[in-house]
Amino acid sequence: MNKLSTIFLLFFISVVVVSAQDGKPKKKLMGLPRYLFPQFTRSNDPANIAMAYTGAAQSSNEFGPLSNPAYLAEMNSAMATFSHIPSLYRSTREITKASNQEALCLVLPLPYGFAIGISAFNLNQGKIQIQDYQTKKVNIYSMGTTQIGVTGAKQLISTQRFSLLLGATTKYLYPYYGFGHGEAFLYDVGMISSWRGQSKWFSLGAMASNLGSDLKFKMNGYPGSDFQEEVFKLLRIGVSGGNLQKKLSGSADPQFTFSLEVQHSINSDEYPYESWNHLNIASECKLFHHLSGRIGYVFDLEKDESHSEFAGFTYGIGMQTPGPINILTPITLSFSYGKGIDAFMESVHVVALTLYFQR
Repeated sequence: MNKLSTIFLLFFISVVVVSAQDGKPKKKLMGLPRYLFPQFTRSNDPANIAMAYTGAAQSSNEFGPLSNPAYLAEMNSAMATFSHIPSLYRSTREITKASNQEALCLVLPLPYGFAIGISAFNLNQGKIQIQDYQTKKVNIYSMGTTQIGVTGAKQLISTQRFSLLLGATTKYLYPYYGFGHGEAFLYDVGMISSWRGQSKWFSLGAMASNLGSDLKFKMNGYPGSDFQEEVFKLLRIGVSGGNLQKKLSGSADPQFTFSLEVQHSINSDEYPYESWNHLNIASECKLFHHLSGRIGYVFDLEKDESHSEFAGFTYGIGMQTPGPINILTPITLSFSYGKGIDAFMESVHVVALTLYFQR
């Protein structure tokens, strides 16, 4: 354990140092692309948000494909999750109800260490009125972002002490802004390796997001104005560890989880938007096997003062039924809440309900 921990720790520190002292020339600052917020900063995974977005090396499995697709391989029961982010704005004459976001995730474990999953989310950004310059007719268009993904995962190594999981998600990204829409076929890849002792566990995880094609925009009613741009790509590497809870049903012995993660954008030097450079820490305390309290902090390591700041505290709770409930089939219910950081340093609140279908 000591040798393995030392190797992982040295590797992680080297990644942090390289990320914090990146010698690349500064990119042009144009804010952050809109689709990044529903994809990541207001992800529909409340546990991930509450834990300061440290999902690369640990996950609640509620939205494994969004945190790290490799997690699906360790699931032993089918799962269905629905989550909701409330609207920030109410209907007025100028602004319709907007910024609500919903997501659905379905996971099915398969024999031989395989698992598959389907996930989808939609961010509603309200409606916009646009007048056709030829007919003078005013049209009303919806704005938002939709993403649909299919995930596959495999448990490559599984022993009593060590496991190695790999996973990948193929996804279709569709941001629509009234005057036009974009589309791209992307993929995420992730891995996680875990060591488990008699009383403690330790894991190392990594995930690369939004790999693949450029985002192609088509403009409504403006022939010849279509364009394409590079998609925001993100690399996340994290470590996590904690103590193992006793298997006794009524044990009050708390289980603690600690996680630390570095996040760094991996776009080309010509990418017009801001870079991403963060270090996040978090912890979770679980009591009686089914009550969880989570808290974390996001550190913004970007040195350019004109960039869009993204930093602060996150927190949340989780609750799960002590045992299965027989509703046609044994079902375990789980509820989670997470408070994170949204665009312009606003707060985002996420709730999720999960059903685990026991075999």
